[in-house]
Formats: sequence, C-alpha cells, structure tokens
Amino acid sequence: MATHFSPRKTSKQEARTRAREVRAGLPILESRPAALLLSAPEVKSATTIAAYWSLPHEPDTHELLNFLKGEVRILLPIVLADWNLDWAEWNGEELVSKKGLWEPSGPRLGIAAIREVNVIITPGLGGDARGARLGQGGGCYDRAFKLAGDGPWRVMLLHDEEFSTTHLFEDEHDERVDAIATPTKLIRIP
Repeated sequence: MATHFSPRKTSKQEARTRAREVRAGLPILESRPAALLLSAPEVKSATTIAAYWSLPHEPDTHELLNFLKGEVRILLPIVLADWNLDWAEWNGEELVSKKGLWEPSGPRLGIAAIREVNVIITPGLGGDARGARLGQGGGCYDRAFKLAGDGPWRVMLLHDEEFSTTHLFEDEHDERVDAIATPTKLIRIP
C-alpha cells in the first residue's frame, strides 16, 4: 500500500524531504496523466505549451509531449544559474542532460518566452485543493508564473498520493496553479 504525502506543521524543506521519500517508493512511470490533459479544453485550444521532460519518479510527461509535438509549439525549460527558467522550442529532437535535468539543445528564447504560452505544465512534489504547490525549492516556476502573468492555464502534475487534503505551507512569493492532474483525476481549482 502506498504511503500518502501528509504535510505536517513543519518547514518546507522537511516537507520536500518527506515528499521525495514518498515519491521514491512509488513505481517508476506508473503515473501517466496524459489522457486527462489531452481532453482538457485549455490544452485542446492551446497554440503554445510550456512543459518539462519528466524524470523517472515524476509523473510521466513523455507520452503527452510526444503526442503534442507537431500539433502545438512546445517550450521546455533550461535552468539558469540564477534559478530563472530560459526556454527553447522542442520538436522531438534529442534532449541533453544538464544538472540532472533534460533540456532542449535548440536556440534559447529567453526568460520572457513564457509570456507567449497558453498552458504551463509544471512539476511539483505536492499540491492542495487551493492550488498551493510544493516545488523543488529553487523558486524557478514561481518566477516563471509571475513573468507569464495571469493568462496561461497553470497545471501541475502529481501522483495521486501527492495531492493533500490539508493545506500546504506557503511563503509570500509562492504562486498557485489553476489545476492539478494526476493519473486518475483533473482537479480544477475554484
């Protein structure tokens, strides 16, 4: 039986450590929220989507991105030294591994390219019914969300076990998502 993520009254770093422990115990590539996202009207009508190439214990984005390539413009992130996200277009070409992440090798578009997207698909370690997200700790997506403004639909991918029924701790700079997609449900944040 899977252990569920339960945020205690603890520091965000302790919550991240616990979430990573829970995630490490989940089967690799079990989580595939692609079908739910492909049926979402926001994704169906998008012309440009910002996403990421998932790592083994994250909910899988490979199926989704491979289905979308050629149908919409896909931007994948490049993590900069200052923890901002630069972006490059991905058309299915081979990715390069840098700092343990998979990045496109094409020309960089700059951090402001996020303003051109209709949907932002973001990673996370946990989320709640308010749209609060527990990220990896660098604040990359919080800054990207602020730069993008209120226009794009923000959806975070999680394993079912990572959705919390209790409120996650938030700092003042934390940005929320509009929806959370798991393998079994698409949770729209009111």
